[in-house]
Amino acid sequence: MKKQFFFISFFIGLSLIMGLSSCEDKDENNLYNGHEYVDLGLSVKWATCNVGATKPEAFGDFFAWGETSPKNSYTESNYTYSNNPSTLPLNKDAASVNMGGKWRMPTKEECKELTNNCTWGFITYKNVLGIVVIGPNENAIFLPASSQGYNIQAGSCWSSTPYESSSPSHQNKYANALSFEYTIYHGEY
Repeated sequence: MKKQFFFISFFIGLSLIMGLSSCEDKDENNLYNGHEYVDLGLSVKWATCNVGATKPEAFGDFFAWGETSPKNSYTESNYTYSNNPSTLPLNKDAASVNMGGKWRMPTKEECKELTNNCTWGFITYKNVLGIVVIGPNENAIFLPASSQGYNIQAGSCWSSTPYESSSPSHQNKYANALSFEYTIYHGEY
């Protein structure tokens, strides 16, 4: 069994990624604008569910980066957002538009903080394989693995930060995302 998680960039026009969200405000019931959050002991609070989901193990909706509505298919020809700003504007942020208030997609730096300061482990939660992310204060979130293939389950969540590249072929084509995969090997090697 091989375990792997990493920070990676994806092609904007063709990738679909769950909407992980973060928020800087809070109330006493761990609810903000009707959505539950958890304080992991980091710089922002993290949603307990993906955008479009009502429970942690649900995948929620899938979005192309810079688009705020899910669709039936994701192709380069039906990708509608072509601008690549230094930070995604809130009116093009799936978390902000769908969850309202101050909810938004996390930045690349907030994703790095989550990766570098939390403990990550693959678990099955309510019959869904995914990653539990345990913060420095021992509170946790669950990220379901939404993609499945032969011997692999993976998940990815957009950040609001475009990928910076000196290569002209990469300009306006990539955005940073938080990604993980779980590979299952059968037999002897």
